[in-house]
Amino acid sequence: MTEIQERLRKIQEKLNFTQTELANMFGVSFPAFNAWFLGKTLPRPKALNKIDNLYNKYTGKGEVSSIELEKVYDGISDLSQQFQDPLNLVLQRKDLYEHFCVRSTYHSDAIEGSTLTERETAMVIFENTNLKNKTLVEQIEAKNHNAAIQYMFDFLVSKKDLDERYIKRLHEILMNGIIDNAGNYRNHSVRIAGTNVVTANYLKVPELIGVLINEIKEAKKLNNRDYIKKSSEIHARFEKVHPFSDGNGRVGRLLLNTMLLAHKISPAIIESEKKILYYTYLEQAQEHSNYSHLELFIAEAIIVGYQNLK
Repeated sequence: MTEIQERLRKIQEKLNFTQTELANMFGVSFPAFNAWFLGKTLPRPKALNKIDNLYNKYTGKGEVSSIELEKVYDGISDLSQQFQDPLNLVLQRKDLYEHFCVRSTYHSDAIEGSTLTERETAMVIFENTNLKNKTLVEQIEAKNHNAAIQYMFDFLVSKKDLDERYIKRLHEILMNGIIDNAGNYRNHSVRIAGTNVVTANYLKVPELIGVLINEIKEAKKLNNRDYIKKSSEIHARFEKVHPFSDGNGRVGRLLLNTMLLAHKISPAIIESEKKILYYTYLEQAQEHSNYSHLELFIAEAIIVGYQNLK
């Protein structure tokens, strides 16, 4: 199999597209694309460049171009001038607060497999609706996540330093009524499903979380761009430590947004539709210390967050 074939197959796998859909994406006929796919003909230079770019994007391999990063950070810079204190803005406006709660809860839970729609999420957390066609666990998860967001905002208003107690309390709220050891670190080995990422020895979890907390404190003096870069790295490392038996993704995303809001940056809305890319970039960061794709991804999620403030 040629390198081009391998790349096309990997793109197809990540996108879960048919050959017809891929042909449409490349703007060529099905027979032309099928000939590339079978290694019978070579794509033209423009198509080869597109294949390379898509392969890098959907595998997280290679480095993100400085042009892409500059464009996104320029957008963040402009938006941060318009919205200088997202935390206070959200807390002052009930509509923005509820919109953030719903979007954040819906997407974070959907990433973990919840089947609640965004409207159903709003019904559960604000109207206390009991949805007969959805599982009780999914509805408890939504209520817990909303309660954890409320705790996050209260914590940010208190201006306390982020510490281990805060992280454990987030987990306790998120996993209340779902697992028995909510709020406690795991006491056993665990694997991240679908990856080769090696998580921390459970005996090392308190020490490793302590290291991350110290780095979060040190990062306060960074400018916005360096802070976002550091926050992305810490997010990946937190997920690799995997301190809890379950709920690490939800805790990690709230921890990320705690960091961002404390630095007067919009929270990142990591959309569930981009779950495959999110997991791919996390894995590349965790296995190969290649953080550039995750940094760009989170920076783009911050822009989505800013757009929700309008």
